[in-house]
Amino acid sequence: MTFCISTHDIQRICTPNAKTAGSVWHWTKTLPRERARLGVDGTGAARFRLSDLVPALRKTRKGLSGERLRALVDLDAPFDVSVPVEGDADTLLAALSMHESERYQRTAYRFSKAAAERFFDRFVHVGCEDILRKLILAGPVLRFVLTRDRSQLPVTDGEWTAFAAEFVLANSDGATIKKLSSNTKESAHEIA
Repeated sequence: MTFCISTHDIQRICTPNAKTAGSVWHWTKTLPRERARLGVDGTGAARFRLSDLVPALRKTRKGLSGERLRALVDLDAPFDVSVPVEGDADTLLAALSMHESERYQRTAYRFSKAAAERFFDRFVHVGCEDILRKLILAGPVLRFVLTRDRSQLPVTDGEWTAFAAEFVLANSDGATIKKLSSNTKESAHEIA
């Protein structure tokens, strides 16, 4: 996930009342951030990842959901499955509601099934827990889990298999990739 939600966006969405604008700094002071040189809005406002904002805002603003949550999700950048994900997956997973957690579990199951098929069941034996934890940081997965919007998720078995293969390779270390490729009939380059 990229740093794409500005402090101005957070203020506009979460604090429409100008009297509470100072709260944005308080809510985000400990989050990883990226400073924009000069944003579209003409400022160098700090930018945050959606995966970091959701737990922080839910912690300080109980029940971040509905239209405010959807508005934040809509600001997230397009997802590139071939780029490694970044963020704190454990904190985000802990901040999910019961229904969101159930959607994540269903998605992780579908992903695991596709990855196991692609890597001849070796996926289960080479650290799949770490990959499955990172899966929540994938833009299409997070969008679905938080808003039920399936529009960016793979649909067919073939699409899921391709998504799983690219995600696993982009988010695994060299040793894991070597184990996966040595246990398949194809080289690591052919898997992608």
